[in-house]
Amino acid sequence: MPRSDGRLPRITTCMAIALALLTGGSRDSSAQSPAPECREPQMCRELALEARERGAYETFHDLAWRAVQTGRPNDPDLMYLLARAQALSGRRRDALVTLRRLAEAGVANDAATDEDFRRVRELGEWQYIVTLASKAPPAKPSVSVSEKPPATAVEKPPAPVPSAAAKPPAPASGKPAAAAAVPPATAPASSALRVEPAAVQEAARFSTGPFTPGGLAYDGVSRRFLFGDLTGRRLFVVGEGSDRTVDLVRGDAAGFGEVTAIAIDAKRGDLWVASAAGGGNPGALHRLQLISGRVLVKFAAPAEARLTDVAVTDDGTVLALDGAAPRVLVLRPGATAVEPLMPLKTSAPVSITVADDGRVAYVAHREGITRLDLESRLEAPLNASTGISLAGFDHLRLHRDVLVGSQRQPDGSRGLVRLQLNRDRRRVTGATLIDTLPADAGSAPFAAISNGDLYYLVAGDTSSGSVNVQVRRVKLP
Repeated sequence: MPRSDGRLPRITTCMAIALALLTGGSRDSSAQSPAPECREPQMCRELALEARERGAYETFHDLAWRAVQTGRPNDPDLMYLLARAQALSGRRRDALVTLRRLAEAGVANDAATDEDFRRVRELGEWQYIVTLASKAPPAKPSVSVSEKPPATAVEKPPAPVPSAAAKPPAPASGKPAAAAAVPPATAPASSALRVEPAAVQEAARFSTGPFTPGGLAYDGVSRRFLFGDLTGRRLFVVGEGSDRTVDLVRGDAAGFGEVTAIAIDAKRGDLWVASAAGGGNPGALHRLQLISGRVLVKFAAPAEARLTDVAVTDDGTVLALDGAAPRVLVLRPGATAVEPLMPLKTSAPVSITVADDGRVAYVAHREGITRLDLESRLEAPLNASTGISLAGFDHLRLHRDVLVGSQRQPDGSRGLVRLQLNRDRRRVTGATLIDTLPADAGSAPFAAISNGDLYYLVAGDTSSGSVNVQVRRVKLP
């Protein structure tokens, strides 16, 4: 309760800010405005819920983050508020991580029935959260349903590529077999997205304990797959054709936060790891020796940054995507610090990929794909031929004049889509569905390219207490 001598000015300020937020009365989530400034957790929370009620989910997310930053550390109510904002703003994996922290801390909540988490519950790792939550002692939910605005303001998923993709094939079973055939995707002939099943092969299959995927890389020299574990703060490896996992390095020894992305610099034998704040460690870029996992150097990320993806050019320049700002950060060869390269106008960027020569990069975000001219530091929407939608991509990689990534389909499934670029790589001239992912593949299929082969991760259900993981391989043109 504030002191009486300051009550009236603060109430007046709150009313003024709320009135400014409500101007226009629009509930259109696409019409986002900059989050108003707030300095106290209660005010930030109230403004966040106002934005939630209006359907301004990006503003809801920014204010929820501010509430967490200004509140007491690990406040369960504010963390639950943040998880809701992450879920509604399209950051499902971030919401899952936040809910996992609450479950591991023994904090009960109503995420299992909360409509805000409907799409989060589609993720394969959700069952692990349920298992953790079942062990928590009975407690009052962090945020009761009655405290929230009506569920009618729940965000609709972004409009993805027009398609009528077929039902995903059921995952195969049995021991791993190198180059095992994977059933091709099929779809009705009436699909607006051209279907051209690729020659998909199985490169690795294994089962492991619950983990949240935080990146995939393939070392062609040692023929090993490297996996990032976001919440486990570690890297582990699996040999091609093997079903055994071996830890390469753990966060306690390497100083990792939450592992969000990894990339290989094959020319220099380096492994780059992007980590966000977690486990008492700030966000950073880490350079490791690829063959051994030995940590060579750690470069701190700017304060408040959350690194979500990383890419490396032929000359060793490292680009990192800061999803919090949003912006692109750069670490140049020989530099001693990570620096801002250019801000982004896009909302909720999730993935970045760069041309080998370092001149052009592409960023996937909620509404589509942005093309970045890194020399002039200009950005522009990537254009596409009529009938091709570039919305709904959650991971993206570039190979010559082809972009390939995972894209949410109209029926809720996720497909591996190849985008053909024109000669100057400013326009998409064709889009092809080359594989459909299993229904229980909850996580975005992180991908890596090596010698013209695309490897992508398919992590299945965790209901049995373990994750069934498959790595598929497709030859790119």
